[in-house]
Amino acid sequence: MMPPSSGRLLLATLLVVSGTSECRAQALERRIASAAGSAVQFTFAAREGVCGDGRSYLRLDPDAWFGTMNDYTRSQPCDAGPARVVVVKSGTETIRLETYAGPPASAVDAVDLGRVSAGDAVAYLGALATRGEGRVARDALLPLGIADSASVSSTFLALVRDGERPRDVRRSALGWLVRRRTGGDALPMRDLLALVSGIARNDSEQGSFRQSAIGMLGRMERGEGIPTLIEMSRATGDPWLARQSTEALARNGDPRARRARIRRGRSRDGPVERAFLARHRPGPREPRTLPHPLRGVQRQLGRGRRAVAHAPSDP
Repeated sequence: MMPPSSGRLLLATLLVVSGTSECRAQALERRIASAAGSAVQFTFAAREGVCGDGRSYLRLDPDAWFGTMNDYTRSQPCDAGPARVVVVKSGTETIRLETYAGPPASAVDAVDLGRVSAGDAVAYLGALATRGEGRVARDALLPLGIADSASVSSTFLALVRDGERPRDVRRSALGWLVRRRTGGDALPMRDLLALVSGIARNDSEQGSFRQSAIGMLGRMERGEGIPTLIEMSRATGDPWLARQSTEALARNGDPRARRARIRRGRSRDGPVERAFLARHRPGPREPRTLPHPLRGVQRQLGRGRRAVAHAPSDP
């Protein structure tokens, strides 16, 4: 157990850090609110790997693009550079955020506040995500996610755990936590898996949020979530969770997921068996006729056709 003096010291430290972050957020917020015009921009350091053209799109990795792009822009060089946020205002109220990265550029008719520290940017954007409404809260998550700061993951974690925040904000924050799993401020993998699987298992959460968490387990880059999905596919006490987990495994190319699909397809669990039949495509070395208890079930895969003959019931 932590000694009382240590507990008081920890609490005091957290209060100081929280107060400092609040002051930094308010300082940048005042500069933005007092600036003339309807648009204000500022730049800050982006995390390693972020690139863009500075005007229309940015990229986090080969599969994560944000903004306006087409095949031509995707073929052009993606340049590293600072993040740039354009704050669109109505009077002193923020109504939209636009985020870019790459070579420095300027928005038309925007007041340029110049470069701010990543810590100040994160404090301001975190306050918008935590207290903002509608689109503004959602818009704040992208620049938060690409910021080169050691305090971003804690902000996302607080958003995920805040049941009062809109579901799409919580879902997006959870996705950013998974994306930042390799950063300096990343959650330990054990804690991240516990967080995501806890949401997936929690039947008091909205079904769409639980589905998103299940999907994130299946999309983790190095397959860290596959063992958890396999475990949840055996959740006999929660047929919905078992079915959704099995379907996530069926969409995954990980060999462990494939073996789990085959094993579950041979079981007598009704919902899991149906999910297997709906998703599993036999490989070139697998029999087209599945073994007992699915004897008699054949999948005839043709051009644009799929036929499934259901096995007769056991006598």
